[in-house]
Amino acid sequence: MKYNFDQVTDRSHTDATKWYVVQETLDIPDVTPLWIADMDFAVSDPIQAALKKRMECPAYGYTERGPIYTQVMADWFNRRYQYGADPEMMMMSTGVMYSVSAAIRLFSQEGDKILIPTPAYEPFVDKTLSNRRVPTLCPMHEEDGYYTLDFEDMEKKIDEQTKIFILCNPQNPTGRVYTKTELEQIAAFCEKHQLKIIADEIHADFVFDGQFTPIININDYTRQNTIACVSCTKSFNLAGLKISGVIIKNPELFQAFKAEAVNVGIASINIFALEAMKAAYQFSEDWMDQLLEYIKANRDYADEFFRTRLPMIKTRKPEGTYFFWLDMRNCGIEWEKLNQTCIEEGHVYLSEGKFFGEDYLGFERLNLASPRTQLQTGLEKLEKMVLAHQK
Repeated sequence: MKYNFDQVTDRSHTDATKWYVVQETLDIPDVTPLWIADMDFAVSDPIQAALKKRMECPAYGYTERGPIYTQVMADWFNRRYQYGADPEMMMMSTGVMYSVSAAIRLFSQEGDKILIPTPAYEPFVDKTLSNRRVPTLCPMHEEDGYYTLDFEDMEKKIDEQTKIFILCNPQNPTGRVYTKTELEQIAAFCEKHQLKIIADEIHADFVFDGQFTPIININDYTRQNTIACVSCTKSFNLAGLKISGVIIKNPELFQAFKAEAVNVGIASINIFALEAMKAAYQFSEDWMDQLLEYIKANRDYADEFFRTRLPMIKTRKPEGTYFFWLDMRNCGIEWEKLNQTCIEEGHVYLSEGKFFGEDYLGFERLNLASPRTQLQTGLEKLEKMVLAHQK
């Protein structure tokens, strides 16, 4: 069926974080939210139907998490991205970051170092610190808005206490999708230093340029030493239902991770999340394909907007994710106050660059996953604000 992603879904007064913050916590009217990483689109019809059907039985007790769930997950990732995943070597988790945290505890000791390329999703650092490990931050090399890993810098910073490399691919916030050649370089680097690889691949379904390649398949070392974290929540706008998946090909690592997940409770998934995941992976592929085309069009619209109307904002069209990474350091706005200025003067709420690392003051991340009218409104507000500071 044909889906209408231009349709505006009113999320106000539903406690949706994206809207709650701008409507309930700010004393500023008419702020357009283009920040937190969820989408302002209604879920697919099969997902809504599955949830309604489950509600017909008004008893929500303990529910078996049988093999069907990992099977439909494996089928999706094997068909679309050739993971070669074995459903018996996969498990569900309440969220990617819970899985990342469990993997950090399992495959390192207190005081060990975790290598994290930046700009990086802040919870990678937070989970490293909360587990009493040491984040080793390695800024990526940037040229004309194009970010690549700086292996020379990583070699300088690594030592015998470094145990884990955290890979985010597609990369949040830059929108990079690593090439197979780059992944081969990462694999060689990790094998040289005997690092476990925690791969956050939650945005695997959002690739517009190039081809997504799972690092777990690069060579025998990555097959034996990668914990791949995936999810239907970003792809199908189900973040509030708390469900994700973990793909591991090394049986010893898998059993260890499974035991840890059960021990800390992240393997217990609620019944509505289970129903939603089945409906997403089994019956919502047409919705996903149409969504990709819509967000790609949003991306191209935003890219032209920045190039023709706001050239002082340095950007590069993202290859994947639904984010635009904005270098706003030449906009005549004090970097420390940039995010607040966007909110107070521009009436547009973006994700502050500092969230992705202290070196990224003056940057903002913009979320493309909304109806075009909302994106257009936010961009025009941003334009008015920036041009006012050019005088």
